[in-house]
Amino acid sequence: MKTYLLSFFVLIGILGVSNSTVDISKKSFKAPKGYVYIPSGKMAGKFNLTVNSFFMSDHEVTNKEYNAFLSDLKKQNRLEDYAKAQRTTTNWKSVENSAPMEKLYHSHKSYAKFPVVNISKEAAWLYCKWKNEKYKDHKNFTVNFRLPVEFEWVYAAQSGSDVSYGWGKNELKNKKGQYYANFEHNDKKEGLLMAGSKSYAANGFGLYNMSGNVAEFTSSLKTIKGGSWIDKLEALEIHQKNDYEETGSPYVGFRPVITVMMKKK
Repeated sequence: MKTYLLSFFVLIGILGVSNSTVDISKKSFKAPKGYVYIPSGKMAGKFNLTVNSFFMSDHEVTNKEYNAFLSDLKKQNRLEDYAKAQRTTTNWKSVENSAPMEKLYHSHKSYAKFPVVNISKEAAWLYCKWKNEKYKDHKNFTVNFRLPVEFEWVYAAQSGSDVSYGWGKNELKNKKGQYYANFEHNDKKEGLLMAGSKSYAANGFGLYNMSGNVAEFTSSLKTIKGGSWIDKLEALEIHQKNDYEETGSPYVGFRPVITVMMKKK
């Protein structure tokens, strides 16, 4: 994956997206299971930007969750959306010894809690749209599931500290010598394939695998963040961003965020 530094001017250009939302307190809206509250605050480091609060999936969307989405599309006879949301399993061919993954990864129960991959960005947006449909009749709030804007992803990955990696520390290993993330490194006991969506330690906001495991779509241009199990350490740095294949990749998944607005009475 090609990496390059996050531009300060890109952040400035999209700042207004966050400031246009209403800042919702943690107690005023009960988020769906698996979503954690990201409090408002200033982005750490040299970017003096304020980000309004939102909710974010604490894990990368799993095969189980995505299969429920596909099943519901099929049940509703939304065949056009169903076709767009399908996974491109032939992309596994870019991975060494991939035949078992191509056959089993998206459907076998052993991988149910692993991150969905090999989907297009359009498919990720369709999933968010589908989640919105499930919450459209919320009594007090307008609920919007979507992909995060790049600076929101960065802010969530920092979890309140000026750190280089999405697990909330600059160190690579814990006291037991275990890595904080799933990525390619010289110790071949790890970094051979993606892990479950809630593997490794969560960061200070309670988010798992913000760096490593699978890279994640954002709503910003052709930008994915966080690096993957196939990437080296540089790609895992919070302020790096990567290109992606339009047709999906075995290295890229996603996690939605939720913005919430109080309905007018």
